[in-house]
Amino acid sequence: KKNRLPDYLSRHPIEFNDPDLIDPDYDLQVKPRSSSSIISVGRRSQTVKCCPSENRYVLVITDLFSTWVTAVALPSCTAVVTAEAIFKHYNCHYGVSVTISSDNGSHIRNQLLQALEHKIGIHHIFSLAYHPRSNGMIQRFNAAFIPQIAKLLDSEYNNWDEFLDPVIFAYNTGVHSSTKFSPYELQFGRQPRLSIDPSPTQLNLPNPSDYYVQLIKSLKPYQLYSRENTIKQQNLSAIWYNKSRKDKHYIIGDYVLTRVRGNRLKLDPRFHPTPMIIIKEKHPA
Repeated sequence: KKNRLPDYLSRHPIEFNDPDLIDPDYDLQVKPRSSSSIISVGRRSQTVKCCPSENRYVLVITDLFSTWVTAVALPSCTAVVTAEAIFKHYNCHYGVSVTISSDNGSHIRNQLLQALEHKIGIHHIFSLAYHPRSNGMIQRFNAAFIPQIAKLLDSEYNNWDEFLDPVIFAYNTGVHSSTKFSPYELQFGRQPRLSIDPSPTQLNLPNPSDYYVQLIKSLKPYQLYSRENTIKQQNLSAIWYNKSRKDKHYIIGDYVLTRVRGNRLKLDPRFHPTPMIIIKEKHPA
């Protein structure tokens, strides 16, 4: 019963998923910082060495509305280190999110972090087992983030943490095809000033209250257009994906491979090597 939802979804194509199980507007956030997604990216000992600063992991936190990314290099991924990093590097900088979503790693799903979330009022949602696309935004970021770090490493491949902040800044200041804005613009309501930009000829210091009113006015169209662009991009992505996707239909007597359940190491096979025969149908797929 505990794994009913992940198991149910893992046996069904996307077209047959029960619409009552997942809210279609789940990932469409109305305002920034209302929901965030967190994940820990571990090093691969075969390809990346430990830094001189002894950092081995990266904690990545993404705001699901603005796609603003916060990344913290960590020496370990224990529950204490993870909870402290989330509190110091995210909550103390941007405030407390209403909801966060993450994978089911033990460094995130533990009593310490649950107690912290209960104290400061955070609702924690965990992604579906065997379905990384349920936390797809941050998984897609990792696919682009890791190669960019790899391009900048020295001959010893152990200084990746020195380039962490510049790579994240480049990501946050780049225009995203889904929103048509950069995360920086959606976060602060203005374009960032870069080193290639000319120096201002004069300095205007507006009244703080006037600046706040103007900031609120400028953020509203950013958020509105970003949400519209995101919905359009999601619809286009769904059309493109379904166009080349084949529906899986099974009948009694078919040979199938069954997924390995329970404790499985990351490099272990995902399916049992011995084919099984379907003898009974319990679902429409």
